[in-house]
Amino acid sequence: MDYDVKGIRFKEDDLQTISVSDLNAGSISRSHIFFLLQGSSKAILLLRAGDYIEQSFINKYIEKGVMHLWQLEIAKLTDINKYKDLLEKLSHSQNSGNQLEVKDQILRAVTSDFYISDEKTFLSFVIACFDTFYLYPVHVINQYQEVSMTLYSRALLTSSVSVLASLVNGYLDYYYMRDFYNVCFIMDYSLVEYSSYHFTTAMACEAERKEPGTGLLLLKQMNRSAGEEQLFLNHPIISYEYALEYQDQFKYPEIQNFIKFHHEKKDGSGFPEGLCYSVLSDAETILSFCDNLIPFSEHFFACGDGQLILKEYLKELNFLKKGYLLPITKIKSRWGFTFEHYSQNMNETIEIVEMDEVVVNE
Repeated sequence: MDYDVKGIRFKEDDLQTISVSDLNAGSISRSHIFFLLQGSSKAILLLRAGDYIEQSFINKYIEKGVMHLWQLEIAKLTDINKYKDLLEKLSHSQNSGNQLEVKDQILRAVTSDFYISDEKTFLSFVIACFDTFYLYPVHVINQYQEVSMTLYSRALLTSSVSVLASLVNGYLDYYYMRDFYNVCFIMDYSLVEYSSYHFTTAMACEAERKEPGTGLLLLKQMNRSAGEEQLFLNHPIISYEYALEYQDQFKYPEIQNFIKFHHEKKDGSGFPEGLCYSVLSDAETILSFCDNLIPFSEHFFACGDGQLILKEYLKELNFLKKGYLLPITKIKSRWGFTFEHYSQNMNETIEIVEMDEVVVNE
């Protein structure tokens, strides 16, 4: 029997039963989860791959006596555990030599799975990073998911990309990477925290990403309220202030300052402070890279989507209108160079590339 449920096409033979009690509460679903109506060709989609799994969801079905559901697996558990093990290995690295070795192992695996292969989904890395690094209360991820699936999936992607960007740029300390992940996850949280959020805010953010300087203009052309304009312009500051509530959980709380600068531009035409590239550190511009790499659109996890994230989005980023205003030229070059370098040398012992070996004219 063939099914087409909200754009997800599959055959009954593609499904596997899963015990409701085996769903990983407090994590991200690695599968599409369905309820099949007996005696009918209907399937009800309960969770999509990439959705956050709440304990209340599990309790609801157990209380109703529903002990098993059906799953269409997207990310394999073996792949998720592979990346979780590598990240844990990094947490136990005691010196720079060990850190470089684990960096090489992670980037080699990521290149093979997501840059070269079109059979695996980036969701496995997303789940591994979430389970390893996420430190905020559950209401933060719930708020993202309830208010905007675009901003929810984007938070998952940008924060996971930040882990790779840290490795690519030589920031190998496990706790720095954990803190940077959580900074990236929260940088747009103010857009969903307030009742004034409207989908046009996300449209303005995407306009700003595709052509720096056009976000506010779009809101004005659409006659949006002054409150929405102020939310757009000040969301880096508001998100930063929210993150400060959790600074005790950060080993390097100063990293939270980066949130304030992720919309600044080379020439000072950015917002909210109008800072120039000369006063921004490389570390701060990595956050800008992650923010600009991932579009403001809902991501549907599927096999082969790693190539979209690691490769195709970079190509798009290289051809943005007025992209020269973004203070991320070095970061873009290191990213592209690193994954191409690994992809061309997968069967050889790779000489680990340090940050300063990639020379770029800013």
